[in-house]
Amino acid sequence: MSVTPQNLRDRWPAFADASAWPDVVVQLALTDAALELEEDVWCLRFDPGTIALAAHMLELGARTSAAGAGNAGQGGVQMIKTGDEQIAFAAVGAATAKGDEVSLRTTPYGLEFLRIQAMVPRPFFVVI
Repeated sequence: MSVTPQNLRDRWPAFADASAWPDVVVQLALTDAALELEEDVWCLRFDPGTIALAAHMLELGARTSAAGAGNAGQGGVQMIKTGDEQIAFAAVGAATAKGDEVSLRTTPYGLEFLRIQAMVPRPFFVVI
């Protein structure tokens, strides 16, 4: 089965507003997410995994856009200043997102992807 933008919207209501999340943008995220997974390995979990990973990618993209517009987005505290002293923190976001667990743990969609991924059998190779 091929997943559609409507499948993602049905699963994750945060993306229900088609004017904020146009079909073309959602479909691009779904296509990119599907390229990250091996359908023969993921089997019945391929579609839910694709949807969760695509939602994660869309959320990170939205955070990056918000941060680029001068808004800290949802990246959390980035700097604390008291008098002449200040401490800056690196924000976890799209700049560090490489599909690793650290990035995936920053959104509920990434956490769902990790949950689904844990149920996928790991392929093994025999070395002779």
